[in-house]
Amino acid sequence: MASGADGVIVAQGGNQNGFALYLRDGNLCIALREKGKPIRLLRDEEPLPRYRPVSVLAELRRDLTLRLHVDGREVARDELEDFIQLRPPEGLSAVSYAPLPLP
Repeated sequence: MASGADGVIVAQGGNQNGFALYLRDGNLCIALREKGKPIRLLRDEEPLPRYRPVSVLAELRRDLTLRLHVDGREVARDELEDFIQLRPPEGLSAVSYAPLPLP
């Protein structure tokens, strides 16, 4: 069930190759796709705080680990078998969210 906090934050690529960092049911997620197939999906099990600024970092490291951080805390991690070989031809899309009013 959607909490009203769903949507893409940043994405590059399309239906063949790319990545997306997004909110689903208020939880931060990152998905990777290569050659038309999903290859990874990471999700923070805790919903993001709604009424304060949050620092988010998603990184694909040289050691082939995909990591997701919220406020400096690692919330999800996975290891890739191989580095993504193809760079998506589509551009980078980013969304800016205005702060929500305090309750």
